[in-house]
Amino acid sequence: MSDNELPPEDLISEKRMGQVFLKSLRLQPSKFNLIVTLLSFVGFLVDGFLSKSNYVLMADFVRSFTALGLNVAFSVLAFLIAGFTVFATMTERSLFMAKAIMRDPESGLSFLKRDMFLVMRFFGYLLAYIFICLAFLLFSRKGGVIYSIIKMADLGDDVRQWFVVFAYVAFSTISVFVILQVKSFIFNVYHLVMSSILWGFKNPQKKGGG
Repeated sequence: MSDNELPPEDLISEKRMGQVFLKSLRLQPSKFNLIVTLLSFVGFLVDGFLSKSNYVLMADFVRSFTALGLNVAFSVLAFLIAGFTVFATMTERSLFMAKAIMRDPESGLSFLKRDMFLVMRFFGYLLAYIFICLAFLLFSRKGGVIYSIIKMADLGDDVRQWFVVFAYVAFSTISVFVILQVKSFIFNVYHLVMSSILWGFKNPQKKGGG
């Protein structure tokens, strides 16, 4: 076996979802996604600062937008899981087997694990987003933990304003980041499909799984 090949057993070296997700974070992120997320953060920060005097309306907006984000994220997750399952079962097995032992020089992983790690990283981001939305809705409702703490602490309007601005900026930025991850996921699936078709042209004798 050459240095550019990996043993098939490497495919199952990760035993838990957490190991897969942590290793997927080592893959190079999209510079475009990072730049757009940073610019969005600056824009939301300026908008929040200029609108902080209307923090009550902003708080209501954040709650309603969080509920919308939770519903959309659940729908997207269900759709993508079903779609990716169909794609994974219909793709040529010979392509997966070939990519499983070929080392990606940039990441050191096999090409198959690199592709799957990108998919699993996206699912991890989406699950984290769902958890953040759910936790915020539960704890920030009237009578919830955050609401009760702020009320008992008898904080001034200035502190309440900045707390709401923080929530607005944080959730809006995270939402933009997740939307950009959807864009990257769509491209990764597109690339996988094109790779499968190209593999079929170059290896017609292996069609059907070889």
